[in-house]
Amino acid sequence: MATREPIHSSRRTRAASKAHPPATTRERLLDVSERLFAEKGIETTSLRTITREAGANLAAVNYHFGSKTALVTEVFARRIQPINEDRLRRLEEAEAESGGTPRIERILEALIVPALVLVRDPGGRHFRRLMGRAHSGSSQEVQQILLSQFERLGRRFCEAIERALPQLTPDEITWRFKFSIGAMAFVMVGGPPLRAAGARSRGNEPDETVTADLVAFLAAGFRAPITREGRS
Repeated sequence: MATREPIHSSRRTRAASKAHPPATTRERLLDVSERLFAEKGIETTSLRTITREAGANLAAVNYHFGSKTALVTEVFARRIQPINEDRLRRLEEAEAESGGTPRIERILEALIVPALVLVRDPGGRHFRRLMGRAHSGSSQEVQQILLSQFERLGRRFCEAIERALPQLTPDEITWRFKFSIGAMAFVMVGGPPLRAAGARSRGNEPDETVTADLVAFLAAGFRAPITREGRS
């Protein structure tokens, strides 16, 4: 004779289901794509592999994204856009507090802190690895996708830096901003190399002290005298 499940148990199950609804097909495709792109690389991961592991079919990719390029774009955008929105919000707050021209340290904090929050997010581990792959060598198409995510943000921050450090030429600001992005990316995805170099960390993650050190280091770099008027 079958036993009935207790009513209170059924209620708990329904409540848990509402609190943690199952992932949609679109979310599963993005999650699986992010993991496989991080593990195997974007160019070498086929749509068939993605759809098989996501329990979907090729028609689902076409329905939700339209193409592999659009899928790759969305994998980056769903992580990067919230970070960029937080960066711009912090920059606007710093400008409002300073009358429009915050110190370079405040500008760098607005740029760096939201990105390093992702480092401490367990859900972002695959994306950090994916960003490491993207920075260390990806196709021109992937590089262009990344550039499209940061183009507006870069212009906005470089304008703020120009007001904070008017002695720098626009060319010098652009290069020093690129150097800053490179240093920040290394801290985000450095992992074992950072620990081997003796970086302070909480577990495998850079802590607030490392963040403060990075801001101070980059601020000093921005304030360094110009060694030449332009770069090729």
